[in-house]
Amino acid sequence: MEKIKDSNRAFKITVIFAVCVIALCLSIAYAALAQQLKIKGTAEVEAASWQVEMPNEPTVNKSGNDVSVTYDKDTSETGVTLIKDLHIVVRKPGDFVELQVPIANNGDINAYLQSVSTGKGIISCTARATDPTSKLNDEKLICGTGENNLGANVIYTVHYGTQDVTDENLIGVDTNLAQGMSKTVKIRLEFLNSATQIPTDAVDIKLPDVAFMFQQAS
Repeated sequence: MEKIKDSNRAFKITVIFAVCVIALCLSIAYAALAQQLKIKGTAEVEAASWQVEMPNEPTVNKSGNDVSVTYDKDTSETGVTLIKDLHIVVRKPGDFVELQVPIANNGDINAYLQSVSTGKGIISCTARATDPTSKLNDEKLICGTGENNLGANVIYTVHYGTQDVTDENLIGVDTNLAQGMSKTVKIRLEFLNSATQIPTDAVDIKLPDVAFMFQQAS
């Protein structure tokens, strides 16, 4: 009888020990499944550059003896490069001067041409002759009459890409200037070959200012 009790006691101890081992195994397994996964790091926003500019000197095309063109460039602190003090000299019918001005987007941000501010190609003339009658005739010979230079023998045009920007219409097509893209602005003054007379003295011509406004593309 005592042996049976000892055997039962030994069996109970064995069972209790086995349960403890199983519980320990479960707790280890649970601990493994509950381990954390962490992602640690940093981020930053680097500066992008806005750089719509004239990267190179304009190309000058001209025709006629003693035809000339001079200009200066002015680069402001914001990186806007301008053609300033443009002065063109033509002498006779058939003479012309054309500047092909490169415009490039060398920055990191896509741009587009939002608007063009222009005098619509309207020029104004001041003759240098001292004779009032001669002065009047010389002005009309070059600039014509009326607000739109009707009958003018000298015309001034500006193109952006292929589009005339000195007309009534503003830019409506071909406005994208994405990163790495370039366009050409053409500035042209021409003494029309159809003119049958030349002025008796020099005539000063005031050219309208033209401003291209570029903006970040949405």
